[in-house]
Amino acid sequence: MSPASTSPRRVLAIGLGPFNLSLAALAHPLPDVEVEVVESRDAFVWHPGMMLPGAQIQVPFLADLVTFADPTSPYSFLAYLKAMGRLHRFSIRGSWYPLRREFSDYCAWVAAQLPGIAYATTVTAVRWDDQADEFVVEAASAAGTSTHRADHVVVGTGTVPSLPAPLARVAEESARVGASPVVHTGEYMGRREDIAGAGSVLVVGSGQSAAECALDLLNAGHPDLTWVTRSPRFFGMEVGQLTLELTSLDYERHFATLPRARRDEINASHRSLYKGISEYTIEDVYHVLYERQVGPLDPARLWPGTSVTDARLVAGPGAPRVEVTLRDEETGVTGRHVVDRVVAGTGYRHPDHPFLEPVRHLLRAEDGRTTANADHAIDVSGRRIFVHNTAEQPLGLTGPDLGMAAEHSGRILSTIAGREVYAQAESIAFQDFGAVAAGVR
Repeated sequence: MSPASTSPRRVLAIGLGPFNLSLAALAHPLPDVEVEVVESRDAFVWHPGMMLPGAQIQVPFLADLVTFADPTSPYSFLAYLKAMGRLHRFSIRGSWYPLRREFSDYCAWVAAQLPGIAYATTVTAVRWDDQADEFVVEAASAAGTSTHRADHVVVGTGTVPSLPAPLARVAEESARVGASPVVHTGEYMGRREDIAGAGSVLVVGSGQSAAECALDLLNAGHPDLTWVTRSPRFFGMEVGQLTLELTSLDYERHFATLPRARRDEINASHRSLYKGISEYTIEDVYHVLYERQVGPLDPARLWPGTSVTDARLVAGPGAPRVEVTLRDEETGVTGRHVVDRVVAGTGYRHPDHPFLEPVRHLLRAEDGRTTANADHAIDVSGRRIFVHNTAEQPLGLTGPDLGMAAEHSGRILSTIAGREVYAQAESIAFQDFGAVAAGVR
């Protein structure tokens, strides 16, 4: 597996989320890299179930698809604002954070300008042709099967909604007879009216998505709302400057040198850095709770340190309800709570990649698990198969960080091209991570 041709390197990107869209946009002006993107959906879609009015993304506009790699790119968020006639109004608005709907529209705007995107096409297998020194990628669409040949593959299939086992079981059972009373936050907008009209609602989780759904129901004046989290409190997202240095390439490089077990431990401890609630959302929640206390509505119930240990369907006056067993994490006491709807802000998981099975022998592993190197490559050669925002990355909290998409794409493209196509700063952090291990000076 050693590229030797002087013709443009052919790259097949699997999945069209912001990460692979960033890759395609940054590759477009390069003479020695050609990117083709295969996407299973029929258009660019980004978290359609969470396009709540007023919701903002949690990274600043400079951390768009391209700017941190190439500030002069025509595919920047500022270029989008100029094209939409909103540049001055965005400036006057006074926020660094774009609306979520706005960012999704920006991504769709970029995708519409790029060639080589095949929609409604699902990759079924990635094979290696040793004689031709290239990948043969098989895909399926409504038109039939197709074959794509490439020198490199970049997997960026994103994440899928995840439910705890008790809620997943209820969702599966109820889905057989109709709409489930358990709704993941990723599907909230599609069920918004149904949830708002339910007699009682339980929101589970304390991340940004759960908070936005709880806030939406509070603003709608829902009369019977309970919000629980197994965390000891409703964490705010940490956005201090020195904390944000943990999203730098400096920390990435240090983190990648740590043993796998230690990285797993640190990842668990870092959850509050990216799974907390934004400050402005916490303020909005508190304001509406206070307003409800003034009257005429009850403020709602917020129960920290409370986990869901079991759930089952029970008969209701109309549709089935959900009986949830809750456990107080501090006292160990359990109790039952019956509601009409459960909104689960329980996160996302990385899907498996069965299409990589034919090339499993080419992948690098650590402790029995496929693992990317610092350049995001997961193959043993370190330059043929790459991953974007997947479980295989040893990058800590920067792996799924939307704000790092441009820098990660730039690094992948530099590895593919065999040259530095977009310069990356050697160091941007004031902190020295791992200084003692490196030798104190």
